[in-house]
Amino acid sequence: MTAKDVVTELASTLTAELIEAADVQGHRLTGSLAKNIGYEVTGSDNEAEAKIYGPDYAIYLNYGVAPGKVRYPISVMVDFFRKRGLPEKEATRAAWATRAKHKREGMPTKASARFSRNGKRTGFLQEGFAKGMAKIREKAPGLFDDYVEVLINQRYKTDTIETITIQI
Repeated sequence: MTAKDVVTELASTLTAELIEAADVQGHRLTGSLAKNIGYEVTGSDNEAEAKIYGPDYAIYLNYGVAPGKVRYPISVMVDFFRKRGLPEKEATRAAWATRAKHKREGMPTKASARFSRNGKRTGFLQEGFAKGMAKIREKAPGLFDDYVEVLINQRYKTDTIETITIQI
């Protein structure tokens, strides 16, 4: 097995766990988050690196947004409620009411926990990464401890998520 094969397997495991953790927390309405979390492996048979990436808005899902810091166009929330099956007029009313609640409570709101299978609405990156690393340690305990360096670079509450890099 080459370094590129090992890194591909590691990245695949981490990516799958990140997607699962987001799904368990209820971040799945359009499927866009899951479709846009992925990885890219570069390198050779002897040395390889994977970059795991996701959409910019994942950082807001992961950490939430403090009350008063909520800033999004109302059209985003109208679209959200349309996707949930509300007619235009009701979707618009619901969007304005939700935005007011977000400004008071922040995001996620306390009531949004009902959409989660584990009662949590933030922290999916940490949970997915922890579960992925546990699976990796089970598959290759010696390899992980001796040869793999994992770097996590995340900007807290910004508009981008940098990458999780795996190097061998």
